[in-house]
Amino acid sequence: MTLNDLYLLSPELSLVALASLLLLLDLVVPRKDLLASLAVVCLVVPIGFSLALWLGLDGTGIEPVNTGILADMLVVDQFGLFFKFLVL
Repeated sequence: MTLNDLYLLSPELSLVALASLLLLLDLVVPRKDLLASLAVVCLVVPIGFSLALWLGLDGTGIEPVNTGILADMLVVDQFGLFFKFLVL
């Protein structure tokens, strides 16, 4: 796994990391309204990574990129990024 592979997986990795952080903070923070606002702010990071992938995909965002990890089952293209935005 190279740094480029991690860059292409950055929206998913950041979403998992921030969701884990929010779950751990929920155990120790008594103010739950603070966690709700922090959860909304934490969604900005994966959206930013997805936007960076959208704008940086071969300059125009048209050419799909095979990552080479997971036996070429992961393809980062505009179609996949659209659904990442939709889910986020």
